Amino acid sequence: MQRTRVIRKLLDVIFPVACVTCDREGMWLCRRCFAAAPLDGRRRCPVCFAAGARHPTCPHPLSQLIVAGPYADSSIAPAIQGLKFSYLTALAKPLGLLLARSLAPHLHRAAFSPILVPIPLHPRRERARGFNQSRSIARCAGVVLDLPVADTLLTRQRQTLQQSTLDRDARRRNLAGAFAVPGGISRTDRTFILIDDVCTSGATLTAAARVLEHAGARSIWGATIASDAPLYRNASDWYSTRATRASSH
Repeated sequence: MQRTRVIRKLLDVIFPVACVTCDREGMWLCRRCFAAAPLDGRRRCPVCFAAGARHPTCPHPLSQLIVAGPYADSSIAPAIQGLKFSYLTALAKPLGLLLARSLAPHLHRAAFSPILVPIPLHPRRERARGFNQSRSIARCAGVVLDLPVADTLLTRQRQTLQQSTLDRDARRRNLAGAFAVPGGISRTDRTFILIDDVCTSGATLTAAARVLEHAGARSIWGATIASDAPLYRNASDWYSTRATRASSH
């Protein structure tokens, strides 16, 4: 971890701070690009990604998924990549603010007092990276929303392959038995909001939510900065897309 900090400081000297989107010097994500990021922020079904809470026909441990915006957006994707892969930890603050802005309008729907639960990395991967991007984002969002962050509640007990290298079915198999709640849940009367950076298939959030549910959590949400999956306006759009795909095969 100390080595990572030294590398970051050297990079700041050699390469001046500049916006990851437009290269304007001074900030890793300038105010103009931050303001330009499209804010979706609607409640979504965690199964079909259609707008609205989880549908009765879509059984899932998450009651809803909230996504700040599409991953393909020119502001969001470079910021997430800069945080995760270039170790630009300062980007956690604007990303956390985007997440907080998306969550804030929905918190009144929480059945119980909300608490943020970042998706954990395996300790070996976290040591290599020097930080957990989901925890950094959750902490920044927690400050804005004045919500507690349970960053040790959920642990990753098994190292897994990179999800981005796998197809949908392999993602689910890859995460089997990956998460645990070693200390249990002392208060089940909370709304546990799982925080991650990107949702593609939903496999990571699903695996984590099932572990929390098994530990006694009664209300579980998911919230991410971005989704790499299509964000449908409603369930009808989702069914139409599925029908079109099926007819083309």
